[in-house]
Amino acid sequence: MFFSLKEILVKKLESNPRIQKGLQEVKIKEFWQKISKKVFKEKTANLLEPLSFKNGILVVRALNHFVAQEAKIKEEEIKKEINDFLGKAIVKKIIYKIG
Repeated sequence: MFFSLKEILVKKLESNPRIQKGLQEVKIKEFWQKISKKVFKEKTANLLEPLSFKNGILVVRALNHFVAQEAKIKEEEIKKEINDFLGKAIVKKIIYKIG
């Protein structure tokens, strides 16, 4: 069985823990748009933006306190959707920053 250079490089990169963490953050940020529109009304979803992901903590910017409170109420649903998408429980906590 032969592997293409691309397949070899992808496997090699994905096995690197530092790169794997970066890939997880990218995947979470990309998936955020889909999940936020599923969990919230589109208007609310547009007022939330993932900023970073590190050590199981997802940091999300909320436009104001009301949006942050609504997101906090649905936090378990958001974590479940993201973790299901990733195939394992990676997101442990979500922190909301106002701004």
